[in-house]
Amino acid sequence: MTSRRSELRAKRRTLPPSEQTAHTSAVCQHLFNSTLVSLGYLAAYAAIDGELDLWSFIARHPRIALPVMESAKHMSFRAYRFGDRLKINRFGIPEPIDGRRVDTMKLSAVLTPLVGFDDNGTRVGMGRGYYDIHFARIRRPLLVGVAHQLQHVAHIPQREWDVPLDAVVTELGWYYFSRRA
Repeated sequence: MTSRRSELRAKRRTLPPSEQTAHTSAVCQHLFNSTLVSLGYLAAYAAIDGELDLWSFIARHPRIALPVMESAKHMSFRAYRFGDRLKINRFGIPEPIDGRRVDTMKLSAVLTPLVGFDDNGTRVGMGRGYYDIHFARIRRPLLVGVAHQLQHVAHIPQREWDVPLDAVVTELGWYYFSRRA
């Protein structure tokens, strides 16, 4: 899995800035045109390492929460309004400083970054397990992966701890994996 993760991360990072911008614009437009915008709190993420940048979506959505890495294996979500103060965590990811904690059970959907995904909704993340650990133990909101189309692969072996995605949005459109989506 490590070599596939490295290969997909490298492909994502080598996209020219013009393609990154075009993909970001298309994905944000798909999100704005979806029913997600009418739901309650949405969790998003601050992009790093060639991930799709959701700041234009975050700036226009009134109820956003961003993840905060509390410890080596514990993640929570904090309310965020565009322009609020952020700090850079130990992984180089911006996190809200002052936002109140948002109970995961109050999130309608979580936009998740990923390294790769397959036709069954199996997700390869950065390898630290934060999303799988967090969502394995609760009744979870919709999990929506956000990816470049080049991150789609035919098959990813699913491990017992993997939490599947309900949907993925890429610059080309939507993939649905569950009836919940």
